[in-house]
Amino acid sequence: MNHQKIANTTYNNMNNVAYNNLYRMKRILETFNIDMELSKDCMDLKEEIEPKEKKKYTQEEIDIAVDTFFHDYAYPKEKGMPVLLDIKERPIYQTINEYYETFHAIGVPSCQVINKLKRYLITPQKMKSIKKVIIIKFGTDPSIKAYRLMLLRAFNVGERLTSPEICKRINNCRQQGGDSILKEKTAVEFFNLLFKTKRAKMNIDGKETWGWEITSTF
Repeated sequence: MNHQKIANTTYNNMNNVAYNNLYRMKRILETFNIDMELSKDCMDLKEEIEPKEKKKYTQEEIDIAVDTFFHDYAYPKEKGMPVLLDIKERPIYQTINEYYETFHAIGVPSCQVINKLKRYLITPQKMKSIKKVIIIKFGTDPSIKAYRLMLLRAFNVGERLTSPEICKRINNCRQQGGDSILKEKTAVEFFNLLFKTKRAKMNIDGKETWGWEITSTF
């Protein structure tokens, strides 16, 4: 028997179980606005853990769940009437409720929340990005207002920008706002969610290239 291999495998499996439980605990605590710092090793496991934890829902399931949530839970709750849905029945209701509570608290109309959920919940990572963008656009916290103003000053309608320039400006604003730095692809995606844009040809140092033109801000 290879005792060394057995020992290493057991050790790794125990570590994975421990880290997975810590990450799940972190996610639960976040719903109560309690932050728990994890080591880099724990955070590196995030990408491996999330796909296993989350069930992939079809668009039809999402549409039905969103409609049911608002009809039997959100609308009755807003009107002070008895709710007809136990959101603990299925994880998807709890996920919808997390987004609903965030958007509702900053004054986003329910019709817009429904639209966003039906459109983006099929892609969880995109939905998280949409949440961040909506908080920036509508948040009332002074720090959010300052961040929003910074972004609006950094970009102007009619500007044509290359991806590296977009990345540079986005990260400059994020740094000043105490936010993390984004890689170029992610920064451009964030930029395109913040502003209404279109693809545009540009001439940089005599060379033709493609960039993005801002058609409207928020």
